[in-house]
Amino acid sequence: MITNPWNLTEREATAMTAVIQHGRSKTAARAMGISHRTVEVYFCGARKKMGVSSLVQAAVAWDRHLREQVVA
Repeated sequence: MITNPWNLTEREATAMTAVIQHGRSKTAARAMGISHRTVEVYFCGARKKMGVSSLVQAAVAWDRHLREQVVA
């Protein structure tokens, strides 16, 4: 289970990681084996919980969080 300060669900966290890695919801959806609309719903929910409005802001915050997890 992925822990995070925003209380993202497992699927939101997975979608966040996939969209950041693949750059697009359609490509992330193929990698996850789900529809791109489902990825967009998860990603949008995650962005709202994180308090960011763009992919770049989400990527920076998520990357910072993951780096802190490695150090801890």
